[in-house]
Amino acid sequence: MGDIVQIYDDYKDRADFLTVYVREAHPTDEWQMKSMLCPAENAGAARDYRE
Repeated sequence: MGDIVQIYDDYKDRADFLTVYVREAHPTDEWQMKSMLCPAENAGAARDYRE
């Protein structure tokens, strides 16, 4: 929280700040991606996404 307070202190005269609360960032009743099993699968998924 200290970094956020510092940014606020530095820019409070030049910007308005607000906090956005996300109630359910990871819903359990929606479609979910399967978990990767190992680092190689993670790397493959990243390559596929990039392409």
